[in-house]
Amino acid sequence: MSPSPPHKPSKATQEGDEEKKTKKILTAVDEQKRQLERLMKDPSKLVHLPNATRAKRPPKMGEFQHNIQGSVAGAGSGEFHVYRAHRRREMTRINLMEEEARKQREEKEFQEKLASLRSEDESKTAKRRAKRQKRKHGAKKQNNEEAQEGSGVQDEAKSLKIGQDRVESEASDEISQPSAKAKVAKPNVMTIEE
Repeated sequence: MSPSPPHKPSKATQEGDEEKKTKKILTAVDEQKRQLERLMKDPSKLVHLPNATRAKRPPKMGEFQHNIQGSVAGAGSGEFHVYRAHRRREMTRINLMEEEARKQREEKEFQEKLASLRSEDESKTAKRRAKRQKRKHGAKKQNNEEAQEGSGVQDEAKSLKIGQDRVESEASDEISQPSAKAKVAKPNVMTIEE
């Protein structure tokens, strides 16, 4: 058998190898862009979203082992490890219960503080609203009084003017008494003599 000539890789595989060798370090923006492009490649594909974190629960306690001896006289060498495991589980359970009670207490205090702040804000708002309404109604009342006073002055002026017109018209009637046959003619109105 003759030896086969050495295998020469094509240019495409050489470029692929170079890309693999020189891997570009991605920034956070580049990484996010790559992930979005990957997601948008197939929009019909479902996206896995992680579940919300669940509250810690104490591990279920096994059967209680009563008469556990600690490191006291008469305890065997194997009992100590059983005692330590039981103590650790019990301490974890107690710590979780205390943590839950603390969170409930803090939540209750927060809600009480929030309610008191809201009631203070509402009382301040109501007080300011009443003050604005009082100012607004006082201004309206003052404007109404001024308008009434102004309309009274205008009414007096109108009545004076009407009175003056009557006096002038009566005076002009006395000065020039038209004959019985002729009537006072108005412009663009035909007069008929009797």
